[in-house]
Amino acid sequence: MKRNQSLRICVVIPSFSPYCQIIPTLNSLLRAFSILENQEFTLLLSDSSPNVETVSCVTSWARNNGVDLLVERSDERRIVKAALNAAFNRREVNNFDVFIVTNDDVIFDIHAISILLQAFADEDVRAAVGVATLDDIFYSTKENRSLRWASAWQLKYMKNLADLKPKNSVRAEGSLWAARSEFVNVFRYTEKSGSIADDMELASFLISTEITTINASLAKVYKIPVKGFKEFANQTRRSQIGEKDALKNPDESRYILVHAVLRTILSNPFESFFYIAYRFLMLISLDKKYGVPGRDWNRSNSSFR
Repeated sequence: MKRNQSLRICVVIPSFSPYCQIIPTLNSLLRAFSILENQEFTLLLSDSSPNVETVSCVTSWARNNGVDLLVERSDERRIVKAALNAAFNRREVNNFDVFIVTNDDVIFDIHAISILLQAFADEDVRAAVGVATLDDIFYSTKENRSLRWASAWQLKYMKNLADLKPKNSVRAEGSLWAARSEFVNVFRYTEKSGSIADDMELASFLISTEITTINASLAKVYKIPVKGFKEFANQTRRSQIGEKDALKNPDESRYILVHAVLRTILSNPFESFFYIAYRFLMLISLDKKYGVPGRDWNRSNSSFR
């Protein structure tokens, strides 16, 4: 892709996982860049994992693979919004043309980076949003599949919703998005206020400022569905709170939402049953048994995302 050869790219990853659990994400990222001709990148790790072992693992990985590495380390556990702000505040951000933001627990599709960068062939485009979808290889294994049906339905629904939305629409997706440097220079998340969900706050900013954004729904990263009722319930409630706090997206229509729901139900009837069952269980037990993550940023019952 000759048009991307001159781009100076920085990949930003907030890391929270202990030990070396981020390495599969980094290996998949490297494979996705390998199909681009002469395109290098710098990795900016904003780490607040429990110990320094994650930084040590990533430093070794970067050295062995010839990747430039910047580390923004905090011993205090940071939420995603604070971790990304810390990364964006580094003076080195002025050295890059495009920033790609992702999570430390995803696997990149081999074409994800290529598709995401294609959006910036248009000089007017300032941001592009990819999509997180189901890791079919993992999900097909018998060992884990029975525990994750409800969460898998959510991931499939979000992918269907992304596919149905127009190319120039804004979506909320924190697992994979990219922006030009001039956007990163002016955008910062609010901390201890605003939406509890970083992706909702990003989407609200893009909508309110009418920044030209591309719905790059073919740029995919794969996630493993959460297992267990508590994880599912906390993730769902946190999304609901984020949606209430976020600015209403004018691109969203009832037709698209209903179409995405029906498509997901009809193509996944068995998973749909478990999703509906889990949502019913939330109604009767979540507040009593697990509490509800609220806007006061008390994350004792949440994933801290």
